[in-house]
Amino acid sequence: YRKGDYSTALRVLEEAGKLAPTHPAVLSSFAQVQAATGRFGDAMVSYRKLLEQQPNNAFALNNLAYILADTDGDLGEALTLSQKALRQQPQHPSLLDTLALICIKKGMPDSAIQISRNLTGKHPRNPVYRYHLAMSLANKGRREEARTELERALSDQPSQSFERKISGLLAGLK
Repeated sequence: YRKGDYSTALRVLEEAGKLAPTHPAVLSSFAQVQAATGRFGDAMVSYRKLLEQQPNNAFALNNLAYILADTDGDLGEALTLSQKALRQQPQHPSLLDTLALICIKKGMPDSAIQISRNLTGKHPRNPVYRYHLAMSLANKGRREEARTELERALSDQPSQSFERKISGLLAGLK
C-alpha cells in the first residue's frame, strides 16, 4: 500500500480478511486501501465494521466522515462522526480538515475558512489544506485569493487525484 501497489495490497488484505474478518488492523488497512482506490462504498462498509468494534476510534470516525462529505453523502452523519472524533483529538490537523470539508459542503464557508487558514498557517506545504481553503474562498466569491491558494497547492506536489481536483477548481475560476 505504501509503495502504491494497491492491487497487491487489496489482494493481501482480502486474504487476511478471510483469516481474520473482524480484526481491527485488517479492517482499518482494508478501508484505507479501498478509499485510496476509489472504492468508497466498500471503504465505508469496512469503516462501519471497524466502528462496531471500536466505536471511539477517532481515525475511523474521521475517515468515514471525510468519505461521506467528499462523496456528497449524509452531511449530518459526517458532522456527528467528525465531532465525535474531534472530542478525542481536538487539535489533530486531519480531523480539523475533515470538519473544514464538512463546513464547505454544508454551505458554511466562514467556518471552513477559519479552520483552513489555521491549518495552512501551521502546515503551509499541505496541498489538501490549501485546496480546502481555496474551495472556501471561492464559495465566498474571493476568486483571486482562491487562485493564489490553488497555485500554492500545486507547487506543493499534491497526489495525482488532488492535482486533478486542484486543476479543475483552478480552471473553473478563470
